[in-house]
Amino acid sequence: MNFFYNVYTEASSVETLEVYLQEHSDDLYDIYSSRYEVLSEASDDIDRFVQLKFKYYSQLDFSSTQNRSFLLIMLDLVERLNLQGAMVRLARLVSDEGIKVTSRMQVGLSFVYPKPSTADDLIEKFDDICRLLQIAIEEEEDSNLPSLITFLNYYSAVVGSLHPTKAQILKERLIEAIEQNEYPFLHNVKDVCKINVNNEQAYEQLQKTIDYLNCQNLSVLSFAPNEPYLIEEGTEYTNWINSGNKCFNTIRQYAAAHASNNFGNGRGVNPIIEEQGLYNYLKSYGNMHKAKMQSALEDPFPQQFNQPLTIIDWGCGQGLASMLFCEKYYQENINQIILIDPSELAIKRASLHCKAINSECSVRTVCKKLDDVELNDIGIIRNNVVVNLFSNILDIDDYSTPHILSLMEGIKKAENYYVCVSPHINDIKTNKIDNFRRYFQTMSGYVEFHNIDNTKLGEFWMCNNVFKSGSINHGLQYGCSPYHDETGCAKKWTRVLRVFKVTL
Repeated sequence: MNFFYNVYTEASSVETLEVYLQEHSDDLYDIYSSRYEVLSEASDDIDRFVQLKFKYYSQLDFSSTQNRSFLLIMLDLVERLNLQGAMVRLARLVSDEGIKVTSRMQVGLSFVYPKPSTADDLIEKFDDICRLLQIAIEEEEDSNLPSLITFLNYYSAVVGSLHPTKAQILKERLIEAIEQNEYPFLHNVKDVCKINVNNEQAYEQLQKTIDYLNCQNLSVLSFAPNEPYLIEEGTEYTNWINSGNKCFNTIRQYAAAHASNNFGNGRGVNPIIEEQGLYNYLKSYGNMHKAKMQSALEDPFPQQFNQPLTIIDWGCGQGLASMLFCEKYYQENINQIILIDPSELAIKRASLHCKAINSECSVRTVCKKLDDVELNDIGIIRNNVVVNLFSNILDIDDYSTPHILSLMEGIKKAENYYVCVSPHINDIKTNKIDNFRRYFQTMSGYVEFHNIDNTKLGEFWMCNNVFKSGSINHGLQYGCSPYHDETGCAKKWTRVLRVFKVTL
């Protein structure tokens, strides 16, 4: 039975619902990350729960991240399944509670609640919808697929409910936007322009397109064989790295000089398969990585380690978190680094970076997705102090929390540090990080160092201008908005820090 069938049965009061959510949060995330055919089988159960258990879930305490996350996951699921009645009910609750939704969710709601009063109103939403979806793809989502489906839900709503002359107006606007490259994501749906909106079968054809996208297998490419040690060799970049002493700043400067102006990897959660993507990512996000890691390693996190330690960098990318950790602690006592990432290109560069910063350190590479990592991949951990780095990885959708926790149990040593840093995207992603932390929270050796959230709507923490210059001078230097409000720069950075240790 699926999560929503069971929660419908168990939710006989607000209290029983809350207990069930606390005890089965991993099951909720499992169905949330499921492929479309699994969701479609649960569609009736989801709709029934939303419609008939409103009196219970509407009374949850939404100051709790876990409860907000549950509500937003339900909203996301009903949008993906196009359950419009359920969407209206959830939209009203989200609005009444003042809960922030993602850009894509805003789009999903915009053509359902409040319902546009005229056909022209619905058509005129095109630019706002495309603008929000482009933001979602570039800054919020792990894949562009959900945003493509949301756009097609909007397009099919116009085709299916309006007169063909109105649908033709929207089609012509879509073609124009694609030709002018106004919203780059639209190139991925350009084939729908071949559908004749005057045809009675147009709506059904669009639904088949949506079903096809929903049913695609989104697993990442299979990259590298199970070699214990991968490192970049024989390239121009390798020659530059080996030409003299390098640090994080010089490496980022080199990347910025070789980056292109077209960075199409969203917020960088998808494996990078071309060298240009490595440069682009480091240019776009390198300073943010550094700022978050530096703040995560501030006091009361230990400022020195007197014993040899092992770093395990989960979802390491180019090894930025490991580099920054080694720079702060001057390489002392760091004699083993284990790098884990599904991109062969990125993990080879991560090895090169770690060796450039700490040439005497032993490096092991595991080129796999997190859910494919097994204990024997990690190998022998030499030291009794282990620092687990989770930089911009625990908030992604493409892993199972129980699987990661089982690995954590298998690699525990005497002192285990967990440095979890991510941008704040939404409550759903933050709660997934907290699900990881909660597992350790009740252990007797648990010590918390940092538990910090800085959101776009919350207190100012950092922006590019402040990071580079150390002074707030909005609008007068590159990287800042020309205006600010009581919460700081409109282009301020966000962060989620969960930093703690468990001693056995």
